Amino acid sequence: MRLALNAASEPRQPVGYFCLGESDVDFALRLLSIQSAVPLEGMLRGIITEANFPKLTGAAGKLARSTLFIRDRMEVLDMGVEAAALQLIIEHDLELLIVDPLEGLLDPSTVAAEESLSEAAAPLIRLARTTEVPLL
Repeated sequence: MRLALNAASEPRQPVGYFCLGESDVDFALRLLSIQSAVPLEGMLRGIITEANFPKLTGAAGKLARSTLFIRDRMEVLDMGVEAAALQLIIEHDLELLIVDPLEGLLDPSTVAAEESLSEAAAPLIRLARTTEVPLL
């Protein structure tokens, strides 16, 4: 996540981020915590000191100005991973696409996880090769 934040903030390279391991709310809180240096545990418990407010608003502003384009698991799986990636690449001229975690592409009922993971990632790998957008 820090790699995505750094690349999307300075020098503002467009970065796509498929957040497949947690809810969009949890992900947003974690992003805000990292960017502001305000402990996530305190944010989750509603314990935010007055001194933290400028940090949080500054971090929120910086995130708003960044070129980080986030898609959650439901969005990616509903649209299809290849279509979702291609849409981001075309709309935002991405310099980097991050899928976190890659296992989030798997159907939980799948038995042969290793084989399924390579099958699930194959469309992204093909797309990365044809568009020359790095994939992590």
